[in-house]
Amino acid sequence: MAAISAPFPTLPASDLERAREFYESVLHFPLSDDQLEGGLLFDVGGGQLWVYQAPTAGTAQNTAAAWFVDDLAREVAELERQGVRFETFDAPDATWDGVILDEGELRSAWFRDSENNILCIDERVTG
Repeated sequence: MAAISAPFPTLPASDLERAREFYESVLHFPLSDDQLEGGLLFDVGGGQLWVYQAPTAGTAQNTAAAWFVDDLAREVAELERQGVRFETFDAPDATWDGVILDEGELRSAWFRDSENNILCIDERVTG
Protein backbone atom coordinates (compact mmCIF):
# COMPACT_ATOMS: atom_id res chain seq x y z
CA MET A 1 0.00 0.00 0.00
CA ALA A 2 1.30 3.44 -0.86
CA ALA A 3 -0.22 5.82 1.71
CA ILE A 4 -0.47 9.41 0.55
CA SER A 5 -0.86 10.90 4.05
CA ALA A 6 0.15 10.19 7.60
CA PRO A 7 -2.47 8.17 9.51
CA PHE A 8 -4.93 10.26 11.49
CA PRO A 9 -7.09 9.28 14.46
CA THR A 10 -10.83 9.11 13.92
CA LEU A 11 -13.14 9.49 16.90
CA PRO A 12 -16.91 8.98 17.06
CA ALA A 13 -19.22 11.66 18.43
CA SER A 14 -22.89 11.38 19.23
CA ASP A 15 -23.15 15.20 19.21
CA LEU A 16 -20.86 16.94 16.72
CA GLU A 17 -21.56 20.45 18.03
CA ARG A 18 -20.70 19.42 21.59
CA ALA A 19 -17.56 17.69 20.31
CA ARG A 20 -16.61 20.78 18.28
CA GLU A 21 -16.94 22.96 21.38
CA PHE A 22 -14.72 20.58 23.37
CA TYR A 23 -11.97 20.25 20.78
CA GLU A 24 -11.93 23.96 19.88
CA SER A 25 -12.50 25.54 23.30
CA VAL A 26 -10.90 23.07 25.72
CA LEU A 27 -8.11 21.49 23.68
CA HIS A 28 -7.64 24.52 21.38
CA PHE A 29 -7.51 22.40 18.22
CA PRO A 30 -8.38 24.55 15.19
CA LEU A 31 -10.81 23.32 12.56
CA SER A 32 -9.00 22.42 9.36
CA ASP A 33 -9.72 24.39 6.21
CA ASP A 34 -10.02 20.99 4.47
CA GLN A 35 -13.19 19.37 5.86
CA LEU A 36 -14.60 15.88 5.27
CA GLU A 37 -18.31 15.16 4.95
CA GLY A 38 -19.95 13.62 8.01
CA GLY A 39 -17.61 15.03 10.62
CA LEU A 40 -15.11 17.65 11.70
CA LEU A 41 -11.43 17.65 10.76
CA PHE A 42 -9.06 19.38 13.19
CA ASP A 43 -5.41 20.36 12.65
CA VAL A 44 -3.32 18.94 15.49
CA GLY A 45 0.44 19.15 15.90
CA GLY A 46 1.23 18.83 12.21
CA GLY A 47 -1.36 16.07 11.73
CA GLN A 48 -5.12 15.84 11.75
CA LEU A 49 -7.92 14.39 13.88
CA TRP A 50 -11.33 13.54 12.44
CA VAL A 51 -14.40 13.52 14.71
CA TYR A 52 -17.38 11.96 12.98
CA GLN A 53 -21.07 11.42 13.77
CA ALA A 54 -21.72 7.90 15.14
CA PRO A 55 -24.12 6.34 17.64
CA THR A 56 -21.31 4.23 19.17
CA ALA A 57 -19.38 7.21 20.57
CA GLY A 58 -17.69 6.60 23.89
CA THR A 59 -18.23 2.84 24.01
CA ALA A 60 -14.58 1.79 23.50
CA GLN A 61 -12.68 1.05 26.70
CA ASN A 62 -9.24 1.71 25.25
CA THR A 63 -7.20 4.79 24.43
CA ALA A 64 -8.64 6.15 21.20
CA ALA A 65 -6.04 8.85 20.48
CA ALA A 66 -2.82 10.12 22.03
CA TRP A 67 -0.32 12.86 21.32
CA PHE A 68 2.89 14.22 22.76
CA VAL A 69 3.20 17.53 24.62
CA ASP A 70 6.30 19.38 25.83
CA ASP A 71 5.24 19.82 29.46
CA LEU A 72 2.74 17.24 30.67
CA ALA A 73 2.29 18.68 34.17
CA ARG A 74 1.50 22.12 32.73
CA GLU A 75 -1.01 20.67 30.22
CA VAL A 76 -2.72 18.57 32.92
CA ALA A 77 -3.03 21.62 35.19
CA GLU A 78 -4.44 23.75 32.35
CA LEU A 79 -6.97 21.12 31.33
CA GLU A 80 -8.03 20.59 34.95
CA ARG A 81 -8.63 24.37 35.24
CA GLN A 82 -11.00 23.97 32.28
CA GLY A 83 -12.92 21.20 34.02
CA VAL A 84 -11.28 18.14 32.45
CA ARG A 85 -11.11 15.20 34.87
CA PHE A 86 -8.19 12.82 34.51
CA GLU A 87 -8.42 9.10 35.20
CA THR A 88 -6.05 6.59 36.72
CA PHE A 89 -6.26 2.83 36.53
CA ASP A 90 -4.90 -0.23 38.25
CA ALA A 91 -1.74 -1.47 36.57
CA PRO A 92 0.90 -3.78 38.00
CA ASP A 93 4.06 -1.91 39.02
CA ALA A 94 2.61 1.46 37.93
CA THR A 95 4.08 4.57 39.49
CA TRP A 96 1.57 7.42 39.67
CA ASP A 97 2.38 11.06 40.40
CA GLY A 98 -1.18 12.23 41.02
CA VAL A 99 -2.96 11.58 37.72
CA ILE A 100 0.28 11.16 35.75
CA LEU A 101 1.67 7.69 35.08
CA ASP A 102 5.47 7.81 35.31
CA GLU A 103 7.20 5.06 33.36
CA GLY A 104 10.66 6.61 33.43
CA GLU A 105 11.20 7.71 29.84
CA LEU A 106 7.48 8.28 29.26
CA ARG A 107 4.89 10.11 31.36
CA SER A 108 1.19 9.88 30.45
CA ALA A 109 -2.22 11.15 31.56
CA TRP A 110 -5.67 9.98 30.41
CA PHE A 111 -8.99 11.81 30.19
CA ARG A 112 -12.28 11.58 28.31
CA ASP A 113 -13.56 13.96 25.68
CA SER A 114 -17.12 15.30 25.56
CA GLU A 115 -18.21 12.08 23.80
CA ASN A 116 -16.64 9.74 26.40
CA ASN A 117 -13.71 8.72 24.15
CA ILE A 118 -10.52 8.00 26.11
CA LEU A 119 -7.66 10.34 25.17
CA CYS A 120 -4.04 10.40 26.35
CA ILE A 121 -1.35 13.04 26.48
CA ASP A 122 2.27 11.92 26.75
CA GLU A 123 5.64 13.49 27.47
CA ARG A 124 9.00 11.97 26.59
CA VAL A 125 11.42 12.41 29.47
CA THR A 126 15.05 12.85 28.61
CA GLY A 127 17.78 12.00 31.06
